[in-house]
Amino acid sequence: MSQLQAPDFEALFFDTFSTQPHGVEYRIRCDSNFPHDLYFLHSLLRDARFQFKSVTHRDETLEVKLSRARWELRDEVAQCNLIEIPSFLKFTHVRKVTLRTRNVTTTAPFSGNLYADEDMLTPNSLCEIDNLYVGESYLNGVEEHVELVLRGCPGDWEMRVYLDRENFGVSVKDVIQR
Repeated sequence: MSQLQAPDFEALFFDTFSTQPHGVEYRIRCDSNFPHDLYFLHSLLRDARFQFKSVTHRDETLEVKLSRARWELRDEVAQCNLIEIPSFLKFTHVRKVTLRTRNVTTTAPFSGNLYADEDMLTPNSLCEIDNLYVGESYLNGVEEHVELVLRGCPGDWEMRVYLDRENFGVSVKDVIQR
């Protein structure tokens, strides 16, 4: 009896996106592909940077203007040439957004502080996305919405975006530069 093998998401990621030299446009699907699509979106957003003042929320749409690290260009990354591109992260059918920051000053065991006083977050702070995942309330079936969580630094910030369960959209679109 043969075993069913999971797809090689790393190979699939590079096969899908490395052939798009002028940027990507990617949307999460709301069906059974959602977990796989979220994995790809997480990879596309890793180390993206934005300022809090670039986040807008109007008419059930949340948009984040960001600078995205192009990890999908494996050959460029291997040559220590990480390329960044202007992008938009967009959430549609947003029901609620929460933002938490923890401007922590913690003394590390070796010496010094993990965060200095100047790391306090302001609207002009340049923030980096470290993680994107499905929130606990959605996984536990407690929340009636799809809860997606963006986390990053500095300040250990966390943005929770609650989307309509039946009809939501999440996409990233690079601004093509010519």
